[in-house]
Amino acid sequence: MFKLIYIIGIILMTIIDVFISKIYFDQYYLIIFVLSILIILYYKLNYIFPVVTGLFYLILCPFLLIFNMNTQAEKSGNWTFIFLLIGIIQSLITKNSKDTNDNI
Repeated sequence: MFKLIYIIGIILMTIIDVFISKIYFDQYYLIIFVLSILIILYYKLNYIFPVVTGLFYLILCPFLLIFNMNTQAEKSGNWTFIFLLIGIIQSLITKNSKDTNDNI
């Protein structure tokens, strides 16, 4: 139950940043990045969650550019990079831990 609340909270915070926030706040990106990693590690989520979230923001970018929402498209691109980075790192860690367990 709490896992779902935390996941929805992260997604809502990023949506608020993309659509409502009018300023760039680098610490906000860092806070969400660290919070996402902690939630993924604590609940042992699959690497698919950050990858799907990153792909959502990637798909959102062209539509924002079509409607001339350049600032929101740039923020969406930033979140795409952050979530895909989290997913790739997590998948490499998962693969590495599976490889070491197979060798034991």
